[in-house]
Amino acid sequence: MYPFYTIIRTHCIDYLHKQNIHGGYVELTSQLTDKMIGVDSQLLDSRILRIREAMKELGPSRST
Repeated sequence: MYPFYTIIRTHCIDYLHKQNIHGGYVELTSQLTDKMIGVDSQLLDSRILRIREAMKELGPSRST
């Protein structure tokens, strides 16, 4: 009976260890995604500002 207990205990510890690694991976992926979205939105904002400035420099449109 003792070896059976050891097998089950080892299996449970392995399972918990794998869950801990999986949870860490999910957290890391979430943090990296948030950073990437933040950088993308900052880049987009700066591009929009540059386009607006260029449009102001062009002056009013002239239609014929």
